[in-house]
Amino acid sequence: MEQADRARRAAEQELSECHEAMNDLSVQNQSIAANKRRCEAELDHLKQDLDDMGAEARSTEDKMRRAMMDASKLADELRMEQVTISFTLFLVRLVMLNTFIVTSN
Repeated sequence: MEQADRARRAAEQELSECHEAMNDLSVQNQSIAANKRRCEAELDHLKQDLDDMGAEARSTEDKMRRAMMDASKLADELRMEQVTISFTLFLVRLVMLNTFIVTSN
């Protein structure tokens, strides 16, 4: 009988330890699940940030391309203006030379 009581108390002690271990593991599991949810939320946030940055980069590249095209057009216009001015100056010199030649004779 005494041996049965010791065995029963040992079994009850083991059962109590198992319950305590199960409770500890349950708390750990809940903590891990909460951390997993936080990590997933952070990952979703980072993915959204990455998508936003990609869209911003594409927009910036488009703006840069347009700016380069505008700069190229302006450079072409400037070259044309320089050609026009050079030609005008050439004509003025011819007229002045012609005037000088006519007045010298």
